[in-house]
Formats: sequence, structure tokens, C-alpha cells
Amino acid sequence: MSAPNPNTVYMMNNLVVSLDILQDVTDLSKSNKEYAIGKPDTIRPIDLVYGVAQTETTDPNKINKIFTFGKGLELSNTETLPQLITTPSLVNNEMSLSIFPSDPTTDIIQRQQIAGEYEVLSNCYAFGKIFLESYEDGGDTFNSISASTFKGTNGFTRIISKDITIDEAKLLFIRNSFEIEPLSDASLGEYETYKYIDIYDFILDIEYYDGTYQNSRVYLHMIDNRKIRGFFSFPVEQIAIFLTPQLIKNETNITKRYNKLRTEIINIINEWIRLSNWSPNFISYWQSNSSMMPARLKEFLKTEMGIII
Repeated sequence: MSAPNPNTVYMMNNLVVSLDILQDVTDLSKSNKEYAIGKPDTIRPIDLVYGVAQTETTDPNKINKIFTFGKGLELSNTETLPQLITTPSLVNNEMSLSIFPSDPTTDIIQRQQIAGEYEVLSNCYAFGKIFLESYEDGGDTFNSISASTFKGTNGFTRIISKDITIDEAKLLFIRNSFEIEPLSDASLGEYETYKYIDIYDFILDIEYYDGTYQNSRVYLHMIDNRKIRGFFSFPVEQIAIFLTPQLIKNETNITKRYNKLRTEIINIINEWIRLSNWSPNFISYWQSNSSMMPARLKEFLKTEMGIII
């Protein structure tokens, strides 16, 4: 008896990835409701309660700072009131990060050394995330933002050639095509109560990059993932009366639809698992062919169904 077509694994993975996208939509509707009523539904490790918007700087001292953000507030479960995000240093209500470092080993773009020189990148894309962080060190709480790129198995920034359009590159984020998450700066330290969320995805469109501002040509594309949570409620009476109830209803309806689709997708995957002609059985078959199973589906089977591949 032959086993089912193993390519069905990609169909199941697409269902799981689609569910992830819908879950993000569900969470976005929840954040809209929380913002409208000025109160979070649940206590989460860290929330963005306001701000950290990408902005165009007018400060000539920040001309080489490719990431510039306006000030913002965060709230973590170790705090009673929202805290101003102050590090990297907040100057003129702006926070900035650069891809042009003094030390390439700690740069946002981490490059290999070739014949003793750091490699020059050209005609490629690099991908990464901007993190909002909160952590304690020596009894003090620090709130910051940092950026990091997706790394390859060699530990250096993963790059792809520009044989796809920028819109196709953005779809890689939407479809959760990166199996390895980047790490934020503070996560690399031995800090207490460390917590973070990603608030932006970014793509660096690299025409030429040698680590210097004068020579490099790098263009930034940002994908806004911020979810502003409950702290400021709608102040205008008409907005509070007419808009807030609709946002609450919208969140309830979307959540109901998500839960229904989630159950249906789990049922489909369960029927796939129970096909009788896996040889010798489903778990043994895929443990022998684990490299063929996408990481997201493998994680879903473990967390949702208790199946370890």
C-alpha cells in the first residue's frame, strides 16, 4: 500500500499559515476595541499603548539614521503606569537606529569577513524586525527599541537577490515564510523579566552597501505591525456613543469566525493525520522525512495536537 502524496504537507502548512494571518486580524480588531474603551482585555507581558511611529527627521545630526521614530509609551506587567520609551536615547522626541556602525559585528546588517575584509552587499534584499522591549537590570526597568535582521544558518544576515519585486518581498512577511525569528538586542543579555513584541517589519532594498554612509545606497520599506492597546479612550462623546459599540461588535464577530475556522482547520488536519495508508504510521513516516515538513506545521502539530515530529 502506497503512502499518501507527501506534497499534501504543504497544503496543510498553508492552512496553518492562513490561520496565523487571520489570528493577527483578530488581534488587531481586539486592539482597536481596547483603544476605544481605554482598557485592555487582558494583562499581557508588554503592550504598546501609544506612539513609536516612523517619522521623517529634521535633525541634521540624524541624517545617517535610517530608522527614526517618534516617542511612545509602553506598559508591561511589571509596571502600574505606562512608561516613556527612552532608550535608545530620546532626543527632541525622536529615537533613531542606524545601519552604519562603528563595529560591523554588532551592526543591524551583520556581514561575513572575506579575506579579512567585511563583504560588500549589492543588488539584494535583507529582512528584519523592529522590537519594543522592556527588561529589568539591577532593580531598574528599561524600555527600549532595537532592530535585527533575519540570520542565516551561518549567523550572518540572510540576503536574497533582487529577482523578486518589493511587493513579492513583502508577501514573505505576510505568509510567514521565515522559519527563524531575529533576536532583539536585549534578548541577548542576562536581564530579568525580559519581554518584547515586534512593532515593525522592515525590508532593506540594497543597491550597494559597504558599511559607510557616504558610499552605500540602501532604501527602507517598513511594514507597520503596531497594535495600540487600551490607555486613552475615545474622548469625544459622539465617537464614544456611536463608534465604540461598533468596534466591540466587530471584535466579537471576527473572534467567533476565527474560532469556527480554527476548529474546521484542526478537523481537516486531523483527518489527514488519520489516513490509514501512512506507512508504518503517520508519526513514523514523518519522523523519517522530517526535513520535508515545514517548521510552522511541525510546531502546530506539537502545540495543538501533541504530535512531535
